[in-house]
Amino acid sequence: MAEVARKVESYNLAYQLAWKHISEDEKRKQPNIARLLRNSIRRQLSEGATEPVFIASEALADVGERLDRESDDEFQGAIISS
Repeated sequence: MAEVARKVESYNLAYQLAWKHISEDEKRKQPNIARLLRNSIRRQLSEGATEPVFIASEALADVGERLDRESDDEFQGAIISS
């Protein structure tokens, strides 16, 4: 039971830390950003990560990479359809 409580606490802290570093403008432009953040944090916890600050930092990097890939895909699609 203590393991579950520790993971819940780590998840909550990591999510709060990461969420504070995402601008309101970015949250409006990317409505799926909360899901991407959640998925990254959950993946890290399942892999055994324990430090919320490091989890949040990696989650922000994951989200940034994912959003960059999505915008590149949209750009490529626009070029192809032109």
